[in-house]
Amino acid sequence: MDLLKYALNKAEERGAFQAEVYESSSDETHVLYEKKQLKVVEQKEDTGVGVRVALKRRKGLSVGFFYTNDLTEDAVSEAIDKALSIAKAKKPDPDFHSFQEKLPPGDLGEVYDTKISRIDPENVVALAKRQIEAATSHRSIETTSGHLLLGEYEICLINSLGVEGSYRTTNFYSYCFSLAKDGDSLGRGWEEYANCLYNEDEALACSGSAATLAIDQLHAKPMEKGKTSLILPPSAVAQIAIYLLAQMLRADNVQRKQSAFAGKIGEEVGSDALTLIDDGRFPRAVGSKLFDDEGCPTRRTNLIEKGVLKSYLHNTYTAHKDGVENTGNAYRASVLNPTPKYTLEPLIGPTNLVLNPGSGSQESLIQEVKEGVYAKGFIGAHTANTASGDFSLVLDTPFKIEKGERTHAVKEAMVGGNIIEFLKNVEAVGSDVKQYEFNLSAAMLKDSTLISPTILVKDISISA
Repeated sequence: MDLLKYALNKAEERGAFQAEVYESSSDETHVLYEKKQLKVVEQKEDTGVGVRVALKRRKGLSVGFFYTNDLTEDAVSEAIDKALSIAKAKKPDPDFHSFQEKLPPGDLGEVYDTKISRIDPENVVALAKRQIEAATSHRSIETTSGHLLLGEYEICLINSLGVEGSYRTTNFYSYCFSLAKDGDSLGRGWEEYANCLYNEDEALACSGSAATLAIDQLHAKPMEKGKTSLILPPSAVAQIAIYLLAQMLRADNVQRKQSAFAGKIGEEVGSDALTLIDDGRFPRAVGSKLFDDEGCPTRRTNLIEKGVLKSYLHNTYTAHKDGVENTGNAYRASVLNPTPKYTLEPLIGPTNLVLNPGSGSQESLIQEVKEGVYAKGFIGAHTANTASGDFSLVLDTPFKIEKGERTHAVKEAMVGGNIIEFLKNVEAVGSDVKQYEFNLSAAMLKDSTLISPTILVKDISISA
């Protein structure tokens, strides 16, 4: 924090109307395995500082940003000068009013596990080997791949308006993919687990579930096209959430008219079975944090309440522009590659999107379906059009449901439609809740999650 205070003082001395200094650090152990063999074992640390400055100009404020991973006063001083130069070269932005004001931070629950910070990398490698064994114990499993991530993170932030704070989090993430073979038939299955706390049993269960799913996908059969019911577990809901809902709820996309939710506050955008919340303090969730990436305390925001759109996700910029309260969703992340947070200016993103559970298990939802499809996920969710809400997606690891039972695997099938119509067709929400980290293109967003149960959607168009 001493270096951040130094940077803040220097920026103000050199003419900044306001300044913000952001530091992020990470310490990660990553184990990757492919074709039943360990491929990559790495431990890496990274720390850097990003500086934003606002300059008063005749027609408003202009903002400049620069960063460095050299944590010396000289390097930070140079970053300040470059941020000021960028601000001077940019035109004033009439919609930019201020950085984040100081607000009471509140309390953050259990999001840091000392076991993750202390564990020997050799133990992580041993766990990965046990995952491989768990995934390949059945003779039908041809191969398996996956990875383990154990991460420790710290965020520090200070600005000219009195914001000053820091917090630490940890992340335990496991992913396993298995491929089964029986004669000419191939089956694929996958599973993942995410939490702030270390849990070997869940990581091993992840491998077992992937193998079981792959075996169950053998000898898939074609199905007829038409309208049917669709059972989506949390893994599938997560893909809809990150590629469609999270992007459509971003206030910056709404203000640019790039969201199908634009202008729909107070309107029905889903069935009354749906209540969606952004909760930055959810217990043991990877997306929980004390404050967002501008220093605004995180909070609980009702986004969709019993099908009615109540709010968008805001940072300071969009909240000032719309004249509404900031929801604490400033987010430094890249959708193209895993770039350190200190290298980026804040945009908008979810913390933990929480779909309120209903009653009944996943099995009981399946039992309600006379004829339908169960799908683990979607392929091509990134191609969905957030401006219109239209989508056309391939079902990932689908199964036929007949007379209330999940029967055989289904060959290639697609679903299409519009997300608002889709949400209005949600007939029931289960009670089985699981957390999934958001994976967007090549980047895993390590501090953004979906916490969701299984959902049942009716009248979905499926084509073979």
